[in-house]
Amino acid sequence: MSANAAHFDDNQVPTAMGAIGTLGTADTGGTAKSLPFSVDPDTGAAYVKEIPVPVPTMLAFGTLGTAGGSFFATISAAAGAGTKHYVSGLDIVMDSGTADVRVLAGTSIQGTGVLAAGKFPAGGGISKTFDPVFTTGTNSELIYHFVGAGTAFITVDYWMGA
Repeated sequence: MSANAAHFDDNQVPTAMGAIGTLGTADTGGTAKSLPFSVDPDTGAAYVKEIPVPVPTMLAFGTLGTAGGSFFATISAAAGAGTKHYVSGLDIVMDSGTADVRVLAGTSIQGTGVLAAGKFPAGGGISKTFDPVFTTGTNSELIYHFVGAGTAFITVDYWMGA
């Protein structure tokens, strides 16, 4: 391994395993991730094996919501403990009628869980891009709330992960 190599290449094998965590704390739950590394015996320099980061699969959920009153509908159900939704964008386009349409993280129609909201006439709507992405709390759901009479196209771009 050259003195300037900070990482392994595909032909090298790590000689030790470490644990990713905070110095001075014990991993009593056994949840620490392993970290392969080697130490150069001549210099004492440590070299870390690069661990590939998985690329999430982007989901685009589109639906046609029609209402004559008030209702909630699910875009993506709660995925379980420790899992979050990551929202990168959304669109709401009213096709007919006039309605208050909201895209929500959770069921609260006010506050920080409201990703987009408005009372839109036919032909109106909103398009939003989140940069950085909007991250929900763990075990939450993405839903929409529709109040009024009409039809709206609702599309949300998201993925789920830890």
